[in-house]
Amino acid sequence: MLLEYYPGDGRQGRPPYDPALILRMLLIAYLYNLSERQTEQMVNENIPMKYFVGLAVDEPAPDHSTLTAFKARLKACGQEEAFERMLQEMVKIAQEKEVQFGEVQVVDSAHMVADVNTAKDEGRQRDGKPPRDRDAR
Repeated sequence: MLLEYYPGDGRQGRPPYDPALILRMLLIAYLYNLSERQTEQMVNENIPMKYFVGLAVDEPAPDHSTLTAFKARLKACGQEEAFERMLQEMVKIAQEKEVQFGEVQVVDSAHMVADVNTAKDEGRQRDGKPPRDRDAR
């Protein structure tokens, strides 16, 4: 649907990025009120964002100028308002599917079996000595 706005329907020059990838990046920019530069940086540095837009971990995000050019192309064709409505509709559909929006939170944890002698540390504490690792819980 968007290829008609590219010269030669996207067959001239370098192959265009997948419009779905660009739209996902612009949705991130819309949701988090980011500039194109900030969006490029966030996608490059944030693995869940890379996953969302469809990039491999080692694959760079499209340059911020690509996002700017995409938006300018839509504006030149008189489609900017339609684009804004489309972003709002995407958010509405996501909310209907119970997607929660808010701050980006990434939780990473690792569970490891450790060879720890807790009885020895408990004995130290009974003798009035502090635990070996005060921060351990």
